[in-house]
Amino acid sequence: MRGGVVALLVASILVAAPAAAQEHDVFRSVSYPSRDLSALPQWTDALARIRATSAALVGGGERPACPGLAAAAWCAEIAAAKSADPEQQLFQINRFVNALVKPLEHDLPPPGAPWPGLDDALQGRGGRVAAALAKYVSLRQVGFPADALRIVVGEDTLRGNPTILVLGRAGGRDLILASGSDSVRDADQARNLRPFYSFNETTLWLHVPQAQEISP
Repeated sequence: MRGGVVALLVASILVAAPAAAQEHDVFRSVSYPSRDLSALPQWTDALARIRATSAALVGGGERPACPGLAAAAWCAEIAAAKSADPEQQLFQINRFVNALVKPLEHDLPPPGAPWPGLDDALQGRGGRVAAALAKYVSLRQVGFPADALRIVVGEDTLRGNPTILVLGRAGGRDLILASGSDSVRDADQARNLRPFYSFNETTLWLHVPQAQEISP
C-alpha cells in the first residue's frame, strides 16, 4: 500500500506545494499539505461508496432505516454517540468498530485494488482499512467536522508492520483510533508510529520524519 502511492504523493504534493507550505505535524513529522486528492483514487472511490451506504442505511421517505442486524447495531451506536462529548464519541466509535472488524496479517490492499466499504466493515470484513473507513464515516455521522479527522497510513516501527488508523482532534488533542486497541491515546505519546501520508475529505498530507536529537 505504500511504495507507488508515496511516490505519487511526492510528485503531486512537492511539485504543487512550496517548501514554505510545510508544517509541523503528528508523530514528530513535518508534512506537506495539498488540496489535490487525485493521487488517492482508492480513497475518493471508497469515500463516495461509504457516503452512499451510510445515507442508504439511515433511510428516508418510504425506505426503512437500518435494515438488518448489523445495520441496526451501527445506527443504534451512532444515535447513542451523538449525545456524548467529542472525546467519548471517539472512544465509543473506536470500540464499536474494533468489535466488528479484526485486524489481519497483510490486510492492507495493494495499490490499485478497491478499498472496502462500510458494508464490508459491518460484516466484519476488510481488516484495518475497512475499520478506518468505518470509524471515519461514523464520526462524521455523529457530528465530527472533516477538519477534525484524518486517516493516517504509516508504519508501526516497533513491529515493522504497515498500519492504517484514524486521528480525531478533540479538546486540542490529536487522539489515535487504532485497530486492536480500544483505548484512545494522544498521538504525541506514540513513539512507535511513523506516518507516510494522511488524508481526509479535502486535504492530503505527505509526512517526513523530523531529525531526532541524539545525546552524546
